[in-house]
Amino acid sequence: MQLFIRAQSLHTLEVSSAETVAQIKARVAALAGVPPEEQVLLWGGTPLDDDAVLGQSPL
Repeated sequence: MQLFIRAQSLHTLEVSSAETVAQIKARVAALAGVPPEEQVLLWGGTPLDDDAVLGQSPL
């Protein structure tokens, strides 16, 4: 599945449904230089919990 991440620019990440939000935040930190604690991943305007697994979330 692809996620589109908007930071200072737009990034596209290919992610697995088994990944957690925390794992994705770590990948975004490496890609965009934004520390995980400063990131908020949203779905439909609702923040996703760090321990949420993508395949178990309503994405």
